[in-house]
Amino acid sequence: MVVYLINHMPIAVLNSCTPFESLFKSSPDYSFLRIFGCLCFPLLRPYNRHKLDFRSTPCVFLGYSFSHLGYRCLDLLSSCMYIARHVKFNKNTFSFACSEQTTPLPSPSLQTTLPALTLFPTPMTS
Repeated sequence: MVVYLINHMPIAVLNSCTPFESLFKSSPDYSFLRIFGCLCFPLLRPYNRHKLDFRSTPCVFLGYSFSHLGYRCLDLLSSCMYIARHVKFNKNTFSFACSEQTTPLPSPSLQTTLPALTLFPTPMTS
């Protein structure tokens, strides 16, 4: 996906033209790009076993599918990964945003010391 995005960005060598434009003589389409980590609601009808199951569930947008034309969405409650083409995005809500609560670090007196590991073998004494 990174190479795809690089090929759709303007480059100074090509006089602020993208490699995609110079190759295909048309401007690239950016309409399907979304913000990583935002809240999304994929259509789950293909995954449902019963017609009364939920049609969607809140998920986190993780990226794009490599083998399908769709978005990869992670359900945090069930830890299921869904690949869906029809997804509603909420660009203002992020599930992994930093919260005000932080856990305090343990005091140094409670930390245990581990023996140092060496990368080189030591000679054995008999």
